[in-house]
Formats: sequence, structure tokens, C-alpha cells
Amino acid sequence: MEQEGSIRFRCDAGIAGPDVRGTLGVRSFEELLDPDAQLERAERVSRGADRSTTRFPLPGTPASDGGPLTSSPQGGGTGWVVLERFHRSPWRELFRSRFTHPRSASIAERRWNLLCHLRQHGVGTPQPLAVGARGAGPVSRRSFLITRDLEDFEPAPDWLAREANPHARALGLRSIGATLSSLVTARVHLPHIRPRHFEISKPTEAHEGEACGLRAELVAAHLRRIRLPSVVLTDVEGGAIRERTSAADVRQMLAALDAPSLRISAPERRRLAVSAVRGLPRDLRASILRSLPPLRGRSR
Repeated sequence: MEQEGSIRFRCDAGIAGPDVRGTLGVRSFEELLDPDAQLERAERVSRGADRSTTRFPLPGTPASDGGPLTSSPQGGGTGWVVLERFHRSPWRELFRSRFTHPRSASIAERRWNLLCHLRQHGVGTPQPLAVGARGAGPVSRRSFLITRDLEDFEPAPDWLAREANPHARALGLRSIGATLSSLVTARVHLPHIRPRHFEISKPTEAHEGEACGLRAELVAAHLRRIRLPSVVLTDVEGGAIRERTSAADVRQMLAALDAPSLRISAPERRRLAVSAVRGLPRDLRASILRSLPPLRGRSR
């Protein structure tokens, strides 16, 4: 961690340097902590009693798609980032973050540590760019986290509601299953996990049109080469890293994902559960699958 006055901060290696503030396009780290500070071209996403979320562009980001750069990029590339400010974090949540794994002195640093751990274990997440907190005590009520905003992704429930092609649905569910498997083997428990916390990459126009005019056998060969769509886990609220995988934790997360909003059939739900536990020891895997409630997925 680096220090600027009473504020400690850490940055991703890609933006670290002598002028981190310039790279991010802010005048001071105090701006990132103050929920009332107005950042240039910022968009308020949400604001609650103890936290707020804002989007703002990095220096040079065009004002519109395909437009000219607004200034010279400052080393972090261009694009939008998401700033989460935690300004009156509840004491109970803070001390839970301090005394459970990964031990963290603030809510933002807890999220940073969870995101880094998940990424090291193959779970796609928004890229963490910077984190900071004020104070030198055991916990800090004021902290911030900056992640790179997602482009061309949409929540899994929306993707599945729109996607009727069985082959494409199977690929998307395989990606979600692989993400769940990595989450479980990383020993991370997310008690507040929801279907909307998984986002799936949208197909690009080039990808959608590249098979036009091809003969049927070439189209089939092309489909066999299609990569799985990318899946990103966007929320780690209340997360913790366990010493060992717990069947109860896995069951709880699978139950939370068995929601009507996910819009999957009973066989699809079963395949998703099987994928989620495939990296576990056989006995634990069998115990979890046997304990699942009767299939009640939605028919299509």
C-alpha cells in the first residue's frame, strides 16, 4: 500500500506510476472518498445511506462511440470505470471484514482482495484498478474501489431470456457452470449471490454475420469452433474465503441461483449444478447433488 496523507491506496500494475491521479483523471484521492465530489462527466448509478456508485471516463475517452479522443490518454487506456464509495460503513460489516478471510481493514479493500483472489482462480470479474481508504486504525469507515466498467456484457437472465437457440444456450450455461466451478474450488462463499450478478458477453455483429452465405457443412464446422461466451461475476457482497469447501455453502449458493429470473429449464438447472461441483472430491460432490431439491426449473 502507498500513502498520501491519511489516505492509503493501491493500484493495478497497469496504472501504477508517479501520477496515478492523472491516470485516473482526478485531482486527489480525497475526491474518490467524498460522496459529494463531482467528477468530470460522471454519471451517478446509485446512492444509499452508507455507499454510492458512480461511473466516469478515463482521460481521453471519446464523448461518443467512434468519436475523437477528448484528450491524451494518461497511461490507463480509455473507457469508463466504476467508482464505489463507502462513506459510513457499518461497524459490524467492518469488523467482519477485519477478522474473517481475506482480512481487510475496509469494505473496499475486502472487495479488492476478493476480486484478486477470484481472478487468480480463473473467475472472470471486473478488472480492479484502484482501492483506497482513510485512517490508520484497525478499520476504516471511508474507502473507495475503482473497477473497469464492462462493455458488451449483459446480465445472464436477460441473455437467457433472449437466447432461444439451444446450441447457444448450452454454450452460455457451460460458461456459467465453469465460472461456478472456479468459484467453488476457490473456496469463496457469496451469501448474497444472485443470477443478475453473472453477466455474459454479447455476440458481436461480426461474429453474428461471419457465417452468412456459407454452405451448411461449413456452418457446422464453424459452430464447432465457437468459443464459449465470456462470463463475469460482478458482485462479491458479503463474500469470504473459507479454509475448506463446505457443502452447506455450495448448496446455499446453488439455491440462490435457482430463481425464476434465470429462466432455465429443469434439465438445464441440473446441468448447471453438476458443472458447479465438478472440481470437488467425489464424496462431497455426490452429497451436494443428492441434497438438491426436486427439479422445478421452468420449461421453455
